[in-house]
Amino acid sequence: MELTIKDLQKQKDTLQASLDDTNYQLRYLLHDVATRGDPYSSVVNPSNGLDSAPPTIAHEDLVFKNIEELQQQNQHLINKLREAEQILMSKQQEYELANNEEVQSTAAFDAAFEDAGTLITRLREQSTSSELR
Repeated sequence: MELTIKDLQKQKDTLQASLDDTNYQLRYLLHDVATRGDPYSSVVNPSNGLDSAPPTIAHEDLVFKNIEELQQQNQHLINKLREAEQILMSKQQEYELANNEEVQSTAAFDAAFEDAGTLITRLREQSTSSELR
C-alpha cells in the first residue's frame, strides 16, 4: 500500500505531537527530581533545552510523580479512551443510519422518476393513438 504525501505528513505530525508530549513528561519529571533535592539532582538539569515544545494535550493527562500516580493516570486515560470509543461508535452508527436513509431516499426518488417517465411515455402513446383516430 502506497502512502500519499498527505498520509505521511499526518503520520509525521502525530509522531511530532507524541515526541512533544513525551518531552514534556520528561521535563516535568526532571524538574520534580531537581526540586526534591534528590541525590541525582546535581546531574539533572531540567532546563537542558527540553523546554522548547509545549504539550499537545492537557498537563493533567501527562504528568505523574510516582508509580501510584502513573497507575491512576493510566486508569484515567483508559476511561477517557473508552468514552471516546463509545462516542466514535455512536457517531459511526449515526452516519450509517443517515447513509442508509439517503440510499433509501435516492432509491425511492429513482423509482418515482422512472414511474413518471413510464407514465409520460404511455400518455404520449395514448395521445398519438387518439390523434390517429
